[in-house]
Amino acid sequence: LKDHFQNVFATVEGAVPETTALLEERFDHIVYTGNPTVARVVMAAAAKNLTPVTLELGGKNPVLVEPDADLDDAARKIINAKTINCGQICLSADYVLTTEEVKPKLIAALAKVLDAMAPIKESKTYARIVNERHFECRFFLF
Repeated sequence: LKDHFQNVFATVEGAVPETTALLEERFDHIVYTGNPTVARVVMAAAAKNLTPVTLELGGKNPVLVEPDADLDDAARKIINAKTINCGQICLSADYVLTTEEVKPKLIAALAKVLDAMAPIKESKTYARIVNERHFECRFFLF
């Protein structure tokens, strides 16, 4: 990308020091994807220059399964949506809405799809949680 769009995109990889330094610069627009705590820092920095900001802070993404749905197809799509990037993506499916009649059939279809993923379950190279902070967050839920 950088060879073809040198004056369009700039990518900086880093953590707090790098992003803090970036926020001291003037931008036409800032797009931030992440958590609300850091979003407040981004907004405060952007406000100094009246820079417009687009925030994507995740959310809750429901899946609706209608009674006439193809449950095998729905199960594959739900599991795919939930496990892409190990489920740690803002577009990941968070919960399913369906009828009491469909629920047990859908659970069975979901289990079938998950069972087919057994090699992933046992893999030592398939990442489960993206970093230590995310691990700690989940660990303290219990």
